[in-house]
This record gives sequence, structure tokens and C-alpha cells, in this order.
Amino acid sequence: MSADIGRLVRMRRIFRDDGRTVVVALDHGAFMGPAPGWIDPSPTVEAVVRGGADAIMTTIGIVEKCAHIAAGRSAIILSTPMLASMDATVDAAMRLGVDALKIFATVGGAEEQATMERLWNTSLACKRRGLPLLAEMFPVKSEKVPNPTDRDVVAKYCRIGAEAGADFIKTFYPGNAESFGYVTRSCPVPVIILGGERMESDREVLQVVKESIEAGGAGVAFGRNIWQHKNPEAMTGAIAGVVHKGWTVEEALRHL
Repeated sequence: MSADIGRLVRMRRIFRDDGRTVVVALDHGAFMGPAPGWIDPSPTVEAVVRGGADAIMTTIGIVEKCAHIAAGRSAIILSTPMLASMDATVDAAMRLGVDALKIFATVGGAEEQATMERLWNTSLACKRRGLPLLAEMFPVKSEKVPNPTDRDVVAKYCRIGAEAGADFIKTFYPGNAESFGYVTRSCPVPVIILGGERMESDREVLQVVKESIEAGGAGVAFGRNIWQHKNPEAMTGAIAGVVHKGWTVEEALRHL
């Protein structure tokens, strides 16, 4: 029972009363090293928290350095490396006081079976401790999956992630609202979209966010499209306006 209560409390920190969330992904240093917009972590964390991020998603090193900035203002999701020991990671997450754990699940390729075993084991470990699990279901191009952003591919792996026990899913936006609506309808847990590489314009970013919300999405987990923006605080606020206030793209653009 206590684990169920812990999960509920933590999920309510991540998702607002409207059932939606704006997550800012700040785990890129683990594989990119320092990058424009993510050189000195502290000012970037401060900017997105001020902008209205419901949660930041980052690594153990950045949690240790910057948790005091987000504490009481934004939830924290711990992003885990592929080779981490899951039991040890869940224990560390609980000691750090984070609100959820994110696992990166590459599916559709040669590593799918190993990835799914890791996902199931992580799910069970999280459930024992009342820690919500975010599964980033990331189809990769292969003979089996010629188009990783195809509607049916995205829907399939979101559903598989939910069936494995993930509390919410992060995945690709499959290109249009109709396709994403099918994804959200066929997944029994909240689905949020990833941003990937920087899009061509602010309008494109906000249009994708708007379409995803109208199609039943539960929010976003954007990184470079926020922290590589000239004003990360304002971009976070613009996205939050679309997600939580129903702003149009034009209204959001005026916020920038």
C-alpha cells in the first residue's frame, strides 16, 4: 500500500491536475558532453524552472549539482544509462528523492529482447519502491522497422511499454495529429512526445506541441528545442502555455 501511495504522490508532482506535463530533457551531457546551451548546467536549469517546467529529466551528476534549484519548484526524473544496474539505480533514485526513473528502450532492432528484459526488471524494481517509471520507447530503423516513426510502429511499442508496467511513455511524434491520436488511444498510460534534434523554427516546435495535445497527448519531453533556444525560459513558458492553458500557436509565439 505504501508503495502505491508513493507512486501516486510522485506522479502528481510530475503531472498537473489537467493530466499533462512539460518535461525539459537535460540528460544530453551523458552522451554529447558539453553543448551550446548546456555548457554550465546551473543557469539552464534555473531558466527552465523559472519558465514553468513541470519536471526536469537529467542524470545523477546533474541531480547532485542542481537539485537545490528544482526542489519544490519542478519534479525531477532521473535518466539512467543503458548499462546501469537497475536495482542499484532504483535504490540511488530513492536516496536522491527523485520523482521518477527514465529508462531508454531501443526497440525494433537486434537489441530488442535484451532491452525488454531490462524494461521488465526495472518496472518490477520501481513498483516495489513506489517509484514511477518513464519508458522512452525508441524504435530504431531495421529490416523489421523500415520507418521508426510510422504510426503503427509507434503505437505498437508504446502499448508494449505500457504492458511492461511503465507509468508513462516518451516517444516519437509520428508526423500528424491523426496518427498520434491513434497512438494515444491505443496506449493505456499517458504518452508524451520527444523533441529530438532542433526543429527549423519556433513555429514548428509549437505547432507540433499543439497538435500532440489536441490528439490526446499528455505533454512533451523536449531538450534541445528548449535549452538551445536563445531564451530557454521564454520557450519553456510558451510550451507550457500550449500544454496547460490551451494557447494557440500565435499566442505562444507572442510569449517569445
